[in-house]
Amino acid sequence: MIEYVQAQVKNGVDGKNGTNGINGTNGLTTTETKLDTATQARVSTNANNIFLNTERAENNTRMIQANSQSIDKLNNAFSALKDEVNNNQKEANAGISGAMAMSNIPQVMNNQTVAIGAGIGGYEGENALAVGASTRIGNTVVVKATVSDDTENNVGYGAGLSVGW
Repeated sequence: MIEYVQAQVKNGVDGKNGTNGINGTNGLTTTETKLDTATQARVSTNANNIFLNTERAENNTRMIQANSQSIDKLNNAFSALKDEVNNNQKEANAGISGAMAMSNIPQVMNNQTVAIGAGIGGYEGENALAVGASTRIGNTVVVKATVSDDTENNVGYGAGLSVGW
């Protein structure tokens, strides 16, 4: 009985393809060959895609590095610009303080010929000190000159003439 089953399972006899269904209806393995060709085509396509993706990844890495350097340069330039704006703001505030200090020096009085005075001014954290003199020339003319120094080490000056009747 075992010999009979083995004979049925045997695939082909005397070098001929079998027809018992073990390897298909005629015992040929052409399906496996077609699968190997299709698999090889997919492997080749995938290998090409991997190569292209690797090139793209390397290119993206270079571009990211270049963009990072550009961003760093922009951040440095922005920081320098911010510092310059802050410095200009301090300079302007100091100048305003100087103008306030000079404008607060008292004027020569009616019964005086010459007056020397000082004034202080402050604006937004900056300060200034000013000194000045005014003189009466006759009954109708007053001349005034002032100078100031502020916390940003700027020196300002001013002069004026008044004629009245």
